[in-house]
Amino acid sequence: MELGQPPIIDDADVEVSEPTPVDDAHIGPNGIVPTSGNTMPNALIAFVPVVRIICGLKKTLRSKTITNATLEAYDEHFRAIMNSWPDPYPIHSNAPLDPALFSAIFLLQIARFHLYRHNTSPACRPVERQQALYRCLSVAKDTAVYLQRSIQTASAPRRYSGTPSPEWVARMANTSPFFVVTHFWRCALISAFWADYSTALTCVTAMASVGDNSKFNAPCGRYLEFFLDCLMERIHTGRGTPEALENDEEMLCYVSGDMQGIREYAWAWNGSEALYKMSLVSTTRADMPSRESGQGQGQGPSSFAAQQGNQPEWSGWQRVLDMLVHLQQTQQRKTSLAVSQGGQSHLPTSAPQQPQSLYQHHVPPTYPQQASQAPGPSYFPPPQRPLSPYVGGGSAVSAQPVGQPGTTDGHRPTTSSSRMNIKDLMH
Repeated sequence: MELGQPPIIDDADVEVSEPTPVDDAHIGPNGIVPTSGNTMPNALIAFVPVVRIICGLKKTLRSKTITNATLEAYDEHFRAIMNSWPDPYPIHSNAPLDPALFSAIFLLQIARFHLYRHNTSPACRPVERQQALYRCLSVAKDTAVYLQRSIQTASAPRRYSGTPSPEWVARMANTSPFFVVTHFWRCALISAFWADYSTALTCVTAMASVGDNSKFNAPCGRYLEFFLDCLMERIHTGRGTPEALENDEEMLCYVSGDMQGIREYAWAWNGSEALYKMSLVSTTRADMPSRESGQGQGQGPSSFAAQQGNQPEWSGWQRVLDMLVHLQQTQQRKTSLAVSQGGQSHLPTSAPQQPQSLYQHHVPPTYPQQASQAPGPSYFPPPQRPLSPYVGGGSAVSAQPVGQPGTTDGHRPTTSSSRMNIKDLMH
């Protein structure tokens, strides 16, 4: 999923039973030995249900656009997976969270982000693109909830720079594989795009803690610095409102990040397969992603981290954190000034129906401490924030594998229910 490659093995072709989420030490001659209630659940409990749907999700992503019915079916299944998890894996848990568990926990958030961002393509209608961006923000918010829960266990006091305790930094640096780092990067991009700087600060704090332990981290930080420079330029020139950014094809290209490095999904490159299929070659700026890299027209997409040896120097994580803090403080001052003058919030006049969020009902303290949660900026997206699907019903995931979701033709199948089920997405 992260590398944009087809799966080597289709889960539907496998008849081997799933692994038992119990450590070998607890399996005796007579079966599984009961463990104490304080034992940490094995990460396979969180890992296997997500991996089981990846092949089907890849098939769904072959469609030019993903219908609302398909998104709702996946959301329902995401809820079922979340409801099947024991502590400390669910997002609504208050149990302490070790960064070593992030590799399993964030698989679900990564799958959601890949699904939601698909409709940010120019092949989709404006309302679909807006909704896709909102959904991506919901993933970023949920990711920040997990991170804040983990950071709360740090023993050292939080400082203005956003640096947590050395113990937590060491755990992050030693337990964060590349797919977790790139997920934090995507979440920071979409959060900054929507002016949710608290969420962006939380994600960047985690990336700064990883430091040079991941070779993907520095390119992500360099890209973030570039993106924030572009964003600040637009805000200073009055083009940084949500309405303006939603129609700014250059910024939409930048916030799409590594989508432009996957041939099937890229739209900003002259001659790309996606552009050819969408007949957008003549209307798309082929050199958009080359503002920093210096690549010209006619060159195909490549991974943002493919040229590690040729990367220029950058200012480091402190500048990225400082830029976000500056944007947040500027946002707070503008909001306070607007309130004191009796001004009205300049919110969009209309917005699509947004997915519900658990985040609104479970908000940990903002990090860093001095950058307290501010009221929404005067140009923030609609008051009802975009969010996570973990609210409401959804039964626990069955022990038997569910049907694999596949592509859809835009028509809802005939079922006894008014909602599409994940099994209805089978071929």
